[in-house]
Amino acid sequence: MPTYSVQVPVTGSVIVTVEAESVEAAKAAALDKLDFKVEVGEDCEPGEFESHERVTRGNVCYAACNELHIEEVT
Repeated sequence: MPTYSVQVPVTGSVIVTVEAESVEAAKAAALDKLDFKVEVGEDCEPGEFESHERVTRGNVCYAACNELHIEEVT
C-alpha cells in the first residue's frame, strides 16, 4: 500500500497583548512577539507557521499553504 505525505492548511488566530504608542506600533509589536511552538502526535510533523496582518485581501491569498497538498513518499 502506498504511503503519502499530506500537507494540510490550518487557519486560526491568537490574541496578543502589547504596549505601544500607536495602532501601527501595536501591529508591529504583536507580529514581532509571535513565536509558534507546536506539539504534534505520532506520524505528524510541524509544518510552517507564519503571522500576517491579513490572510487574504481581494483575490490575493498571503498564506504559504492555501490548499491540501499530497505526494507519495517511498
